[in-house]
Amino acid sequence: MTGLGVLLPLIVTFIAGPLSKGDNTQVTGINSEVLKSSHNITERAAECPEDLHREGEFCCQLCPPGTRKDTGCTTDRGKPGCVPCPEGEEYTDKAHYSSKCRRCRICDGEQGVNMESVRIAHQPTTPNVK
Repeated sequence: MTGLGVLLPLIVTFIAGPLSKGDNTQVTGINSEVLKSSHNITERAAECPEDLHREGEFCCQLCPPGTRKDTGCTTDRGKPGCVPCPEGEEYTDKAHYSSKCRRCRICDGEQGVNMESVRIAHQPTTPNVK
């Protein structure tokens, strides 16, 4: 305990430094500005581009239409584990980061819309390569 009693005042002196009262006020103002700046940097770091979703410390890709998130991504700009929505029941028509499939707003089985045809219509297409 004696070592801590000697060490603590040294740490406080090192951090505070040999400042006069006027200098201390100026340093406090500077420290306040530094804290505000670092807070703004943290806020900016928490944002992700529109086509990505925040998952803890990472910005993750979205699941494609017709799928839902099963597992999150493990790297920045990484892909989550996405699984297909249940066939003929629910369908998510836009890229998203939800672990649930939701019914497409324009696709209502009671209106006679075939959910499988909607799923095919929303699937991304690839150009024919010759």
